Amino acid sequence: MGRDSGGSRQWAPYLLVLIAIPLLLSCLPVLAVSADAGPWPLAAALAGQPRTTSTPAPSTGIWTVATGTIVTSSTDTPVSQATQAVRTSTPAPSTTPTTMPATSPSAGIVWSSRASGTSNRLESIFCFATGTCLAAGWGGTVLRSVDGGRTWQSRASGIGLNLASVACNGRTCVAVGDGGILVVSADGGNTWHVRSSDTNEVLSGVTCRTVRICLAVGWGGVVTISEDAGATWSATFVNQASEQNGIGELWNVTCLTSNACLTGSVDGDILTTTDGGHSWTETYSGGVANDMFGPGIACSTSRACLAVGAGGIVLVSSDGGARWAPISSGSNIDLWSIACPTSSICIGVGRSGAILASADPSAAWRASPVSVDADLWGIACTSSNTCLAAGDDGIVFVASLRR
Repeated sequence: MGRDSGGSRQWAPYLLVLIAIPLLLSCLPVLAVSADAGPWPLAAALAGQPRTTSTPAPSTGIWTVATGTIVTSSTDTPVSQATQAVRTSTPAPSTTPTTMPATSPSAGIVWSSRASGTSNRLESIFCFATGTCLAAGWGGTVLRSVDGGRTWQSRASGIGLNLASVACNGRTCVAVGDGGILVVSADGGNTWHVRSSDTNEVLSGVTCRTVRICLAVGWGGVVTISEDAGATWSATFVNQASEQNGIGELWNVTCLTSNACLTGSVDGDILTTTDGGHSWTETYSGGVANDMFGPGIACSTSRACLAVGAGGIVLVSSDGGARWAPISSGSNIDLWSIACPTSSICIGVGRSGAILASADPSAAWRASPVSVDADLWGIACTSSNTCLAAGDDGIVFVASLRR
C-alpha cells in the first residue's frame, strides 16, 4: 500500500502537465486575436514581437478659413468664412482641399477664367445686354467680345497711354485715361478715334447718359462733358466749399437718369448732380481716413445705390445718393468696382482677387473667391445671370449666377 500511494504521487505532476497542455492550446487563438487588435504583452512575447501601442488612423479632413475663401475636403462638409471656425488635422496624402464658390441666400456664383489675349492690366470693362463687351487698360489696350466674354479680339485705340475707364450708350463708346487722353467709337467699339478732352488731367471714369451725352471725371476734380456723341468736349472743375483746396481725384461716375449722376473721390467723398454734370453737391464726406474710397459706385434701381472702397467699406443709399449709410461687408480687403445684375444682387471686386457678393446688399455679403492673386479692377454684367470681371495681367473671369 505504501509503495502504491507513493507511485501515484510520483506520476501526479505528469498527469497535470498532460491535462494543462490542451487547455493552453485552446487559448492560443484568443491570444492571437488580441495581438492583431493591439498586441497584449503575452501575445507579443509568444509571437516573438516587441510590445506596441495602437493609434487611430489620421483624419483625412482639413479645415482652414482664409480671407475671401471657402475651403472644403472630400470627406467633410464646407465651413463658410462667416463661422470663423478652424479645424486642423493631418490630411492623408491624397486629400486636396478644393476652393468652392460661395453662395448667398438666393444666388450661387461660379467663376471661370477666359483668355483675353493680353498681359496688360485691364482697368475697366463694359457690357451691353446683347453680350458684346469692351475692356480697356494699360498701354492703350482695347478689347472687344461679341460672345459674352468667352473670346476677345484686340482693337486699335490709336494711343499708347494707359486707359482707365470705358463706357457706351448705343453705338457711342468712350474710353479715357492718362493725360486727359480720350478715344471715341461710333460703331460699338469696333474702331476708335482720338478726340480732345479739353483737359490734361488724368481721366479715371466715364459714362454716357445718352447716345449723344457723355461725361468723364478725373484728377483735380475735373469733369468734362460732350453733347455731340464724343466729337467735342468741354471741361470744368468741381470745388467743395468745405475744402480750401477743392476736391482731389475723382474715380468713377455713374448715372441714374439722363441728368442725375454720382461720382466718388479718393478722399471718401461722394457727389451728385441733377443737371447732367454741370454742378455738383457733396452728399457724403468720408475724409482722408477713408483714402481710396469711392472708386466703385453702382445703382441697382433709380434710387438704390452702393459705393465700395478701401478696407471693404460699403455704403448704401435708398434715395438716389442723397444720403448714405455704411454697412459691414464682412471683409477688410479693398474693393475697386461694383456691379448689380439685378435689383437685389450686387457684386464687388478688388485687391488680390477679392470678390464679394450679396443677395441683399444692405445686409449680408459673402466671399465668392477666384483662384488668382491679382487685383480685379472692373466688373460689368451682360444680364441678370452673367457678369465679367477684369484685372491685372489681362485677367478676365466670367461669372454664372445660379438661382
